[in-house]
Amino acid sequence: MILDTRNYQDSVESLVDKLKDAFVALGGQIGEVERIGQRTFERVTDRKFQSGIYVRISFEAESSVPKAIKDRFALDKTINRIMIEWCK
Repeated sequence: MILDTRNYQDSVESLVDKLKDAFVALGGQIGEVERIGQRTFERVTDRKFQSGIYVRISFEAESSVPKAIKDRFALDKTINRIMIEWCK
């Protein structure tokens, strides 16, 4: 996930905790959470948003949960991008 904290007033840790709680509420079991940190984008789509905070959340869940996660965060302004990789 890439976080957009431009208009977010709390700490990044509190945002990550909210994300973990949402994953659990949707039926996922959280594994490892890796805070990768601030990274500059290779291809900038918005001049006012040239870098974001990257977070990798490993989780286990049923096959329907990744779609539910994308739907849950589709309109969330603090989430810039979501990539879910399916591993068996």
